[in-house]
Amino acid sequence: MKKVLFIFGVLLSLSIFWACSNDDENDIDLSGGDLIIETDSVPDKIQISFTLFNENDIPTTTFEYGEDICFKLTIGNNIEHILYLGEDVKLSDDLFRVYSEDGTDMGAPWTSRGTEFVLIGISENSKVSLSCNWINAFSAQQPLVKNKRYTPLPKGNYYTKFKIIYRDFDSNYVNFCEKEFNTSFTIQ
Repeated sequence: MKKVLFIFGVLLSLSIFWACSNDDENDIDLSGGDLIIETDSVPDKIQISFTLFNENDIPTTTFEYGEDICFKLTIGNNIEHILYLGEDVKLSDDLFRVYSEDGTDMGAPWTSRGTEFVLIGISENSKVSLSCNWINAFSAQQPLVKNKRYTPLPKGNYYTKFKIIYRDFDSNYVNFCEKEFNTSFTIQ
């Protein structure tokens, strides 16, 4: 009987995890236009969006060679208490990671994730943005660190692909959902 209950519990946990994962909604085709913002929202709980900006702070997916690219993730909190980065919203090591069109890993724009910061809280009904530029040193917001200048990406087609894991507040704070961002961009 214990074995049946254990198997049932495992299957139930997996089904809840799969229900939160919305990978089918994440594929965005930018070939037909200049779609710039990819957003995920858990109704009235957490809103997550990702946008690429050019040097003039204009959202875009087309950049001139040598132009700095700003990667910006915004997390909105619509729950009744503070959200904490690292506990309620987890950033993966592939945050803002860039790949060439053929899948070659070009790296991430940040050099490390800060270890000397206190948990970053996102107050009720507010937003926090994390950003980092590809070229300029010291352009990252905590908890990201960028302590050196990068060379511009060569002309070509690229994509950035990363996951954000966030607490499912409809499941008694126990389960987490996963959102994968996959955004294409071009250097001309």
